[in-house]
Amino acid sequence: MKHIFKRALALTMIAVLFAVSAFAAPTFSNVAYDKTSGNLTVNVDGYTGGKDATILVLKAGVTPAKATNNDIIFIDQVTIGAGETVADYVAPIKVRANAVGAAGVNVWVGGDEITTAVPYTKAGETGATEISLADDPAPSEPTYAVEFDKTAAYKTLEAAKGAVKVKKTLDGTVSYLTAGEFTVTETGTATNVYTFTVKVGDKVVGTVEGVTITPDVAPGRKTGITGVVKRRAMGKNYSVAPAALVMVTNGATIVGTAVTDADGKFDVEVPAGTYRVIVRFTLLSATGFTNYGNTVLTDVAVTDGAMATITSADQEFIAVERRVAGDANDDGVVNTADLTAVKAGLQ
Repeated sequence: MKHIFKRALALTMIAVLFAVSAFAAPTFSNVAYDKTSGNLTVNVDGYTGGKDATILVLKAGVTPAKATNNDIIFIDQVTIGAGETVADYVAPIKVRANAVGAAGVNVWVGGDEITTAVPYTKAGETGATEISLADDPAPSEPTYAVEFDKTAAYKTLEAAKGAVKVKKTLDGTVSYLTAGEFTVTETGTATNVYTFTVKVGDKVVGTVEGVTITPDVAPGRKTGITGVVKRRAMGKNYSVAPAALVMVTNGATIVGTAVTDADGKFDVEVPAGTYRVIVRFTLLSATGFTNYGNTVLTDVAVTDGAMATITSADQEFIAVERRVAGDANDDGVVNTADLTAVKAGLQ
């Protein structure tokens, strides 16, 4: 039979519950607090059938002799069944513990045959063991650091991505993630130059800027720009443009030039990079000449060990057109820039 005593009577009952006759101390076979339900389960062995067994749950650090009403979280008494030795308790302590501000508790047991209240004590400890009622702390979040050696030479993008390391720190322990535990994606920022974005799952944990790839160039392979230049003839027809001047520029600097051959072809070797190409052509005759408008191609990308073939839009060659009336600056179009050029010439 269980008796849940009123708090006003509890103090006077403690002495009765922990009675007087000599008896071997009972042993705790299980003490467990369920933080979800707020129930404390206690199983105590070593009693005699037909005798009373008692339990007292107090604020941590308080002994039965010094307990006040506000220190008592739970108190109960059961009668051990005939032929049995175990007292089982399920104590709903969460609400009461919150009401009196108990963050932890101690468990004491007694009974008809016990002279002194027996505290629950974990193996290896002394005194009453505190049972924490606090919620489990939130799991620690790891931190990540991306490591990459920019001084090393990387011949391929795959080799550079494979050199990325991710250091993980969790609760003071440092480890490195394996290749399958993070991803590396690249964004090209210039020829053979990339920014790496490193993710663990969907979380970006770091970036690496200015990753430069220096691929091997096969012996004998040229690096530069090639193409065929043709001039507008009659109607929609085009003819080859021999002796056209091809200039490769980087900003205001000319980095390479070439003159087309009799078939309008040209090759110009330049380092890997991104360039502007300007093509100028004059058609000569026995009695005079005709200047064609400049053809300008921008953002021409050149990679190591390859000749970039360039063409005009929707053509298989570089087209040079007859000069347009009013094209004062020779850029192939008539717009306000031509007016500005005319005004500058008149000043």
